[in-house]
Amino acid sequence: MQHGSDRRMLLLSDQKPQTISVLNLDKGKIVEEWTPKDIDKVRDITPITKHEDMTDTPIVYGISDKQMIVLDERLPDKQGASKEYASFVGFQSIGTSESGFIATGSTDGTIRMYDTIGKKAKTRLLGLGDNIRYLEVSNDGKWILATCEEYILVIPTTIPGTDQTGFEGRGMPAKQRPRPYILRLKLADMEKLKLRKISFTPAHFDNGKDIEEQWIVSSTGPYIIKWNFRKLKKAGIVNDYFIRRANAKVVNNEFRFNHQDDLLISETHNVYAQHSHKAQSK
Repeated sequence: MQHGSDRRMLLLSDQKPQTISVLNLDKGKIVEEWTPKDIDKVRDITPITKHEDMTDTPIVYGISDKQMIVLDERLPDKQGASKEYASFVGFQSIGTSESGFIATGSTDGTIRMYDTIGKKAKTRLLGLGDNIRYLEVSNDGKWILATCEEYILVIPTTIPGTDQTGFEGRGMPAKQRPRPYILRLKLADMEKLKLRKISFTPAHFDNGKDIEEQWIVSSTGPYIIKWNFRKLKKAGIVNDYFIRRANAKVVNNEFRFNHQDDLLISETHNVYAQHSHKAQSK
């Protein structure tokens, strides 16, 4: 495949299940689509390192129900190294750190931590038993952000008494595995906003190269919620958040790259950027 000078990005198609789309970043359009042959169904894809999607890399990691695989548009069959489990694992989500550590989330709440594809997980965390719908890893690999439907897990990965994470070495000993912090909305806020059902969109850390994350953002319905991650790390505070109403139902929202105070908000029929401190309410 001739890449020329155009920058490209691999995406999992929203409209066509099991299809990988090649987005030409310079032309702003899909220029190619292809379907992996040896995966039952692609559940999620992620850059091989966090922020690698800011480049024109032709490689991403993908997962199916029981398989992890390298997807490479340069190869004839588009597929490289892989790891397949003998039985159903229920992979649902995948994310990477800036150095390339890999975390996966499953439908039964299990989170697995790897240093590379093709090997056994270094650490296996049980979660709370609910489907890990979306997953993100902090830049330094020291935190995992796992979005379930009604709550968000914030999980420290550093092994107590060391500078090593559960992605490395022999992994995290069972007796030292952490209890996750749980982000929820207060019942009083749900009653005030008349929210009968919570369905969180993918939770994200503030986004940037080599930054130390300070905030977490997600949404439910038309409401955007921004948690103070700095206070959670310092004192374990999980209920310091701001809520504001968007113009319509929010499909996804995340921080602009290297702009901790600006959000990119995707509504059902609209996408826009907004300063994250604007019109906040506790």
